[in-house]
Amino acid sequence: MGRVTDLISLGVLASYVSRDAVDEAIEETGKAAKRSDGTIPPHVIVYFTMALALFAQEDYEEVA
Repeated sequence: MGRVTDLISLGVLASYVSRDAVDEAIEETGKAAKRSDGTIPPHVIVYFTMALALFAQEDYEEVA
């Protein structure tokens, strides 16, 4: 059997926490995306942070 992170994808996490809910939370913090700065979009960071919390025992690179 492989690692847990091999079996779970971002799609599974996104099916439990909707993009609308994530966007609403981002809007409430006032941290909207800046289109021209080339950084990772805030919604991706939110899902990544949730994945890090779920797989705290894994390296962040493995979670990514």
